Amino acid sequence: MQIICAGFPKTGTKSMARALRELGYSVHDFEEHLEEHMDMFNDYFDGFTDSSQLMEAYRNIDACVDQPASTMWLTFFNNYPDSKVILMERENSEVWFKSLKDMLDNFAQKNVGWFEKYLHIFSGTYAKWMKLAEHCMIRSAGYTDAYWRQKAISKECWIYQYEMHNAGVKQLVPSHQLLVFKTGEGWQNLCKFLGKGGHHFIYFW
Repeated sequence: MQIICAGFPKTGTKSMARALRELGYSVHDFEEHLEEHMDMFNDYFDGFTDSSQLMEAYRNIDACVDQPASTMWLTFFNNYPDSKVILMERENSEVWFKSLKDMLDNFAQKNVGWFEKYLHIFSGTYAKWMKLAEHCMIRSAGYTDAYWRQKAISKECWIYQYEMHNAGVKQLVPSHQLLVFKTGEGWQNLCKFLGKGGHHFIYFW
């Protein structure tokens, strides 16, 4: 593990994953976390295992991006203390909140129907995914259930989680190992931080 991307969802995670791949790194993004390590994450979050097996599974992966890895970035960093950490941030907390809420609203409107609450009965994979989704919501928004099952949300709670997370990364990672990356930046600061050169610029959002 060389690079730990600690940015919350909706801080340019897909753009960062794409950029790191174009720079030659192997990357595990949200999809890879689910497809290859969902059981390990659930066992860890549920307290059935410690982090050792999960951390070993990422040993030969160059970089990790997005949840659930990003909200357990410190566990990764404690196991791979020589890694570089990239903290992606939005322009401000309000912009981040709106972006995440819009994404979850869109998902709920297009993918969640009356049948959703019964799917776990017929699909073990869906049941595991829902368990992991709940763990991700706990860590990113302080909620104990999937977003679309909530009758109300706490904007202040979501923003609190986001700001505390970002503050913790800035406080705990040595400055020479940390890049705070604002969405909208090009490749220049990223390439300099990673010791890469000669690449075209890309817009992050």
